[in-house]
Amino acid sequence: MTRIEVDPEELAAIAKAMRRDVEEAKKAVDTTPEAIDGGVACEPIGDVVERVSAWLGVLGQVHSTLAVIVDDIGAGVLRDEEEISAGLLKAAAVIELDK
Repeated sequence: MTRIEVDPEELAAIAKAMRRDVEEAKKAVDTTPEAIDGGVACEPIGDVVERVSAWLGVLGQVHSTLAVIVDDIGAGVLRDEEEISAGLLKAAAVIELDK
C-alpha cells in the first residue's frame, strides 16, 4: 500500500471547516418551518423543504464521518489507502442506510 504523506495542520483545518459546515446544516434543519403558507403551492413547497431537510441530515452525517477520517489521517491513525478506503466505505454505508 502507498503511504500517505500530509501536513497534519492543513488536515486539521479541513476537518474543522467540515465540522463547521455540519453545524450550519444542523441549524438549517432545526429551523425548518413546520408549516408553510404558500397557498395552492403549499403542498409541493412543503415536499421540497422536507426532502432538502432529509438530505441535509444525511450530508451532515457523511460530512461528520469524513471529518473524523481527515483527523485520523492527520494524526497518523490511518496510514495508507487501504485503511482510508475502509473508512470511506463506512461513510458510504451511512448513505445506503438512508435510502
